[in-house]
Amino acid sequence: MSEVAKIDPQDSAPAQTQEAPFAAQIERICMNPEIPLDRLEKMLDMKERMEDRQREDEVRQAQREFFAALSDAQGAIPVVLKNKANDQTRSRYADLAAIEDQAMPVIREHGFSVSAWSKPGAPDGFQRVAFRVAHRAGHFDQIEDDFALDDKGAQGKVNKTQLHAKGSTVSYARRYLLTGYFNIATSDDDGNTGGGKSSGPITEDQFTALRDLIDQAEVDEGKLLRYFKIDHLGELSASRYGEADAMLRQKIKKKEAQQ
Repeated sequence: MSEVAKIDPQDSAPAQTQEAPFAAQIERICMNPEIPLDRLEKMLDMKERMEDRQREDEVRQAQREFFAALSDAQGAIPVVLKNKANDQTRSRYADLAAIEDQAMPVIREHGFSVSAWSKPGAPDGFQRVAFRVAHRAGHFDQIEDDFALDDKGAQGKVNKTQLHAKGSTVSYARRYLLTGYFNIATSDDDGNTGGGKSSGPITEDQFTALRDLIDQAEVDEGKLLRYFKIDHLGELSASRYGEADAMLRQKIKKKEAQQ
C-alpha cells in the first residue's frame, strides 16, 4: 500500500513580497466603514484562493524535485557487494551495513533521508513495517507492508524468541524496502570472497548437518550464533565446523539422558 503525502511548505520571501500590497489593500478596506460587507467578503475569498494556488504550486514543485532527484540517485547508486550468507536459501546477500556504506552516501547526496519503523495491525505471524523516503525540497513518500515473522528454521521449528524474531523481520523489511525503492542492485564480490580469513564458510552438506543437529538438540539458535560471533549459520567458518558439531551432539546426548 502506498500513500503520497502532502507537504506543508513554509512561506518564501518572494511570496510575502507579492502578497504584501494585497494584504495592505484589504486592511484599508476593512478600516473604511463605507465599504460594503459583501465586497470585503469577496476580497477575502480572493486572497484565500491565491494562497491555495500558491501552496499547490509549492507542492507540485517539491514533487518535481523529489522525482527528479530520485531518478538521478538511482542512476548514480553503485552495485552493492554481497557480504552475508542466507541460512535458509544458502545464498548471499548485502546486509544493511553494506548498503549504508556503499549506497546511502549517494542517496543522501541527492537530498534524501530514509526511515523505517514497526507498526501494529499486521495479521498473526506477520510484522507490519512502514518506510518513509523524504527529500530536502519538502516532499515525502511513505509505504508499508506486512512481512512474515522470521521465527522458524528450515524444518519449520521455532528457533528464535519473539523479540529476536521481530528484530530480524524488521531488519529484513528495511533492507527489502530500501533496495526496492531505490532500485539498488547487488552482486557477489568475486575478487574478495575470502575477506582475508584463513578458512572459508562451511559447505552446503555441513550446513544441512548442523541444521539437523540444531533441531534435534532443540537449542536456541540465536545463542549458538552469538557464541560463534556470526549473524547466520551459513557464515560459520569451516575450521570451526568440528567444534559446532561436537557441541550440538553433546547437547543431544544430555537431552536424551534427561528423558
